[in-house]
Amino acid sequence: MANIIGANIPAFPNPGNPEHQIKLKEATVQQALQFSGLNPLMEEASLTAFLNEVQDPASYVDAKEWSAQSRKMAIFWYAVQTLDDAKMTADYLCDHCGEMHSYRYDLRSLADQFHTITGKPYREFDFNGETVRVSPINGEGMENLEQAKQGVIKPSSKESLNESSKEHNRKLLAHIRLRTLVLSIDYPNDLTEDKDERFKRKDEKITALTVGQYRQLEELVYNCHQELHHGLDMTADTDTGELYLVVGAHECPNLKGEGGEALTTSLRVPFRNYSNIPMV
Repeated sequence: MANIIGANIPAFPNPGNPEHQIKLKEATVQQALQFSGLNPLMEEASLTAFLNEVQDPASYVDAKEWSAQSRKMAIFWYAVQTLDDAKMTADYLCDHCGEMHSYRYDLRSLADQFHTITGKPYREFDFNGETVRVSPINGEGMENLEQAKQGVIKPSSKESLNESSKEHNRKLLAHIRLRTLVLSIDYPNDLTEDKDERFKRKDEKITALTVGQYRQLEELVYNCHQELHHGLDMTADTDTGELYLVVGAHECPNLKGEGGEALTTSLRVPFRNYSNIPMV
């Protein structure tokens, strides 16, 4: 590939590793052609390829090593810096008055609100006589989960899932939940270097737990992830895992509270990597 230099985009600190400055360049047509026709089911793999392609070589770090939140921040930052118009509209049904409203927001204002990780990029606690280290799931882990989710059966536009398909999904999502936990933790006193063997050993330890111990471990890991929160203000759907970007609160123009106070709705919009990757 020819070494064509794109427009510069301001650098920003990696939210999950503030010592690393992420420096991206605007993609050329030649580069964007590689991402035409991306598969929406392979968002994470596509995001890795894109971020690695447009990084400044001087500060290059494989995007597989970045936290999931840092990767989201990077593609969001790229979009904000390259869009001709960063103003968007969110339409929603108001719970207060029952009517549809539109909320106009500027992506650039959201970019100013991201924050870096606080303290060390991991947390540790003792569990079952061993030290457990919790870290944000990185890009490699997100690709791993993405592959696992390929087996989820989606309903057609006309028919709902039958009981057999629902049972399949329940079992698969339980395994994905387990895999998410395995990818979130490490045992620092385990000196096994082989990644596959290390994953296998973690999986064996967790599946040997009682259900009660498993739930306790899940809660401890969840609390650590809350402490490790960084990047943009986002939420995840508890059923599907789909990520949403929190875009602000909108005041109902039709109703006020009993005391005359504003009645607001917190708004979020789907965050999809592939929709922000430039294509031609």
